Amino acid sequence: MHGVVDRHGLRAHYQFHTSVDKTKWDADANVWRIEMSDVRTGEKRLSCVTALVSAIGVLAAPRIPKLEGMESFKGEAFHSARWRHDVDLRGKTSL
Repeated sequence: MHGVVDRHGLRAHYQFHTSVDKTKWDADANVWRIEMSDVRTGEKRLSCVTALVSAIGVLAAPRIPKLEGMESFKGEAFHSARWRHDVDLRGKTSL
């Protein structure tokens, strides 16, 4: 993601390691008030913006299906929302 942000000149508009805790439309000021926190430090911030785009994605909260035989599977298994970079996928195939 860092590469995409840098390649398209979005660094000044993007906040990594940030959790949106609350959003509220302020009709009097005609802005969204966004309460955020740094997920590493817990530091809280407030931002006021005129446009709000939700981009949480469908993979933000993984749902692991219950598959027959899963408990006896000997290989590596993980959800793409919790990608394991330590797993060597060379020579592997997907279904």
